Amino acid sequence: SYDFIVVGAGSAGCVVASRLSEDPNVSVLLIEAGGNNQTFAVRSPFLTCPHLQNSEKDWAFRTVPQERTDGRVSCWPRGKTLGGSSSINYMLYVRGDRRNYDQWAKELGCTGWSYDEGLPFFL
Repeated sequence: SYDFIVVGAGSAGCVVASRLSEDPNVSVLLIEAGGNNQTFAVRSPFLTCPHLQNSEKDWAFRTVPQERTDGRVSCWPRGKTLGGSSSINYMLYVRGDRRNYDQWAKELGCTGWSYDEGLPFFL
């Protein structure tokens, strides 16, 4: 019996499970469909990352043929391992566009979500 079950041990799932488990009065179960990410292939991303996509560490999702791309099918690599997609994407992240954050703060009333307010959390 668990108080919380977190499905998916990607970056966000691991953080959620970690934060929940800070309360010693609750029990947390973190479930991941994939395996361990402590392998040479994952730990050496600049050497092996091109080989992680379409491997056992990737769900290997594909889109349906897209009308506006002349019927092409796009690859949507998604990590199937501890660390999720962060483990198969060269361990890179892309910060969102300043205009999006500022729009959320100004037009949608999301106090504290402007680009400048959020920037310290990305550093």
